[in-house]
Amino acid sequence: MATPKQTLPLSFRLIRTTLRILSLIAPWLVIRWLYWRWFRSPRYPTPPREQAWLDNARQYWLSHPLGNMAYYIWGDTHKPYVLLVHGWSGRASQLGALAQPLVDAGYCVVAFDAPGHGNSAGKSTNLFRIAAVMRALVTQLGTPHAIIAHSFGCIVTAYVLRAGLAAHGVVLISSPTRAEYLFAKFMGRLQLPDNIMQGFRHRYEMEFGTDVWQRIDADINARSLCVPALIVHDRNDNDVDPQCSQWLADTWPGSILELTEGLGHRRILRDAMVIQRCITFINQI
Repeated sequence: MATPKQTLPLSFRLIRTTLRILSLIAPWLVIRWLYWRWFRSPRYPTPPREQAWLDNARQYWLSHPLGNMAYYIWGDTHKPYVLLVHGWSGRASQLGALAQPLVDAGYCVVAFDAPGHGNSAGKSTNLFRIAAVMRALVTQLGTPHAIIAHSFGCIVTAYVLRAGLAAHGVVLISSPTRAEYLFAKFMGRLQLPDNIMQGFRHRYEMEFGTDVWQRIDADINARSLCVPALIVHDRNDNDVDPQCSQWLADTWPGSILELTEGLGHRRILRDAMVIQRCITFINQI
């Protein structure tokens, strides 16, 4: 399902034009900048509604080789906990609307700021770093009853589950599913020559291996999982094509795919009906 075209900001169009010109003069410099930008994790101000959710949580710090990582707990830690995993350029508070309803349903809730996000250390990150912090947090707190992940957090979640992290069930919201999809979206917006795209891919594969695309694709990792999964996506998501969640549902054994209407990529996290559906699913696992 194709998403509507979005008008790009003037600043982005100026960057794109500059990169096109530089591609003719110094392609190596463009590749170097793209590689830096790919892993850069910009931080955005926390909206008042999200700050209010954080104000109801207790903040802690996880000591990690990557630096101090912020995490937050709502509710009674003696109860089974639900781990919330945010997406790229996001923060734990984006899933804050889920916290109190889950606490009211009898769960403890834990969320963390990924490396380079929110209040955690770092200015850039990648899936493997986020996965390492996620595993360290679970090692400290114990096995979560369930995981609720959003956007890029869904790819991270599928990766760590295949690597051995345990959970009784997962909810995956607005999942981009495939690394190739994200790469094509990133490069498609920039509209750069093929040699630049191939140079970027080569540098990426030199660092992480030529099979990196397959190792981190959520639909590939899902094939070997037996964890119950609820997959939710909005038909009007302009950030991630709903087809991505269809790919995931097609390969995740026994998964449930549900499509919403008119909630987009982020408002879906605050929708009362979606939140209740998540709780109902978690209660049943």
